[in-house]
Amino acid sequence: MNLQTVVENWLKDHGYDGLYHPDMGCGCRLGDLLPCQDPSPECLAGYSVPPPGDSDADFWISPTKAERSRR
Repeated sequence: MNLQTVVENWLKDHGYDGLYHPDMGCGCRLGDLLPCQDPSPECLAGYSVPPPGDSDADFWISPTKAERSRR
């Protein structure tokens, strides 16, 4: 078992959606974990949320879950 598999299993088991780096503005999702091939020790577990309005990103990983809209 390699590092990527260990990390992906841990994230899944604890309800996370991926990793993000708080200072570099990057993130990766389960299923495409560690595309950089050089993970930083500062990467943190996070949740998939809608990207900020000023971002052209396809996805965003955040330290907190997105709040559900009330109907």
